[in-house]
Amino acid sequence: MNSSAANGSSGPSVCFLLECTFTKGERGFIVFSLFSIVAISLLGNIPILIAILFSSKRRNSSNLSTLNLVVSDLLITIFCIPFVTLDLYVFGHNWIYGPIMCRLVSFVQNTAVLASLLNLLTITFEKFLAVRFPFNIRLRKKLVCHFMPIAWIIAIADSIFYVRYKKLKEHGDNFYCFDDWPDSETMQKTIIAKQATFFAPLILIATFHSITIYTLVKRKRSFHLQLQRSERESFRRVLSKHKRQRKAVKIILLNLIAIIICWTPIYIFMFLFTFVFSGEVGPTSVNIGYTVCVWLLFSHCSVSPLIYFFMTQKGKETIALCSLCLRTCRLQGKSSNMGALLLDSSNNQGGSVRTTGRFSSWRRSSTPGAETRL
Repeated sequence: MNSSAANGSSGPSVCFLLECTFTKGERGFIVFSLFSIVAISLLGNIPILIAILFSSKRRNSSNLSTLNLVVSDLLITIFCIPFVTLDLYVFGHNWIYGPIMCRLVSFVQNTAVLASLLNLLTITFEKFLAVRFPFNIRLRKKLVCHFMPIAWIIAIADSIFYVRYKKLKEHGDNFYCFDDWPDSETMQKTIIAKQATFFAPLILIATFHSITIYTLVKRKRSFHLQLQRSERESFRRVLSKHKRQRKAVKIILLNLIAIIICWTPIYIFMFLFTFVFSGEVGPTSVNIGYTVCVWLLFSHCSVSPLIYFFMTQKGKETIALCSLCLRTCRLQGKSSNMGALLLDSSNNQGGSVRTTGRFSSWRRSSTPGAETRL
């Protein structure tokens, strides 16, 4: 799913180089947009990671699921986007990072994508159990705690099977990292297996999610009928829990839509390029389609933090805390600069240091307010 996908299994070809399709300015714009995704992903996922790790409830199912998705996004952001972007659009398919990184980039990318999908399946199934079988709390906790590590093991095993075909070969003055299939049958079987490992969890997620939404809508009507007959406090608590479940389902639905929009095109492209339009599509169409698919694939790393920040209460609290920390650091920076200026002026004029003392007392008086807000 890196540069080799555009070259096919027959090896590098000059006609399929991106320089044949995009001008230097267009490639520069693509590089800028991809590294903007890197910046947004780092600025969004790192605060989420820190907030979860230092949270007192970091072991509940919601935080564990969010942590797994954040780790997957950061792996793609750090180990995939920079290397693939520079290889495709800067160095002209000249892989300069060596054979180890050739396999490692593909390994990390495939592992992170499949692990994110399986973890989202776990979250969806957990919410399905919470709505359909609300009293089996222990079962839900065991499911989340046990299946999330299994999801990573399955993703790692699948990636190990795939990256064994990754090879670094020299062609002229350049090195190319591409898929070196022993025969066309092996290539087709591997691609079919990858399609199955992507679309099977996606179909299960959609199925469980549809049942969950149907149950919540049906239950909401019954709650309103019961509340019209009685205004007991128990019904209010049940309705409040019902609203929280609906919000969690909305967040999962947004994540599902983001995955469908961002990840599905690259798999459809691989299928069409291998089985339908193999050898019949020109290099311009292949390069444009592949660039769009890669951009959508990587853009998911910046979409997930936006969903977390704007759709969850924890995300809004994380934004407030980060902004408060920035204001506090800026206030301390201004305070230290002002103190240094006052100290320099008192030394130059031969005055006493009482001015600095007054500044120090002001700084001490301003600190408790910031600590109280924290």
